[in-house]
Amino acid sequence: MKQEEDEKREENRELANLIDKVVLGFNSVVAKENDLSTILLKGHLFLENFLEELIATLDINIGMAVHKLTFAEKIEKLRSYVEKTTAYLCVDIRNLLPLLSAINQIRNDLAHDYNFSLSEANIDKIGVNLGSKYILNKYTEGRDRTKENLLFCLRTTISDVGRIMYCKICDLKREKEIKEAK
Repeated sequence: MKQEEDEKREENRELANLIDKVVLGFNSVVAKENDLSTILLKGHLFLENFLEELIATLDINIGMAVHKLTFAEKIEKLRSYVEKTTAYLCVDIRNLLPLLSAINQIRNDLAHDYNFSLSEANIDKIGVNLGSKYILNKYTEGRDRTKENLLFCLRTTISDVGRIMYCKICDLKREKEIKEAK
């Protein structure tokens, strides 16, 4: 029992370290930007690449190269996976879908409407999907934190995708160890 608890603690430390590295990588590329549109576009691209990795990790059969799917189609593939699978990760993925959709919708508004200007209200449309985490972050240090709020939304989403992916990888590793032990 103690060994299992120690292994679980070690896995949790590995997960936290891995996610920290991914988020730090994102920060090193995106957080230095000052233009909200650039932050959103780069964040969206980062997330899109990360979603491709998640789809591959979950071994979702898409019938074509995953990079050829649109962001919305990737979200739909995850939604379909959740509907067809009973894995415990499905709850986490289901909770992530509205957040991904909101990011994609705002990004599409930015990319396809010449007059679109990214505002705090747009970021709130993303943040509302994070619930109290977003509200607490938003009002921690005052109201004029638009850039920080957008970065918070993107970092949290990246972290959530990373956590799901890592948990699936740990599950696959355990399954392999069990098969090899037989």
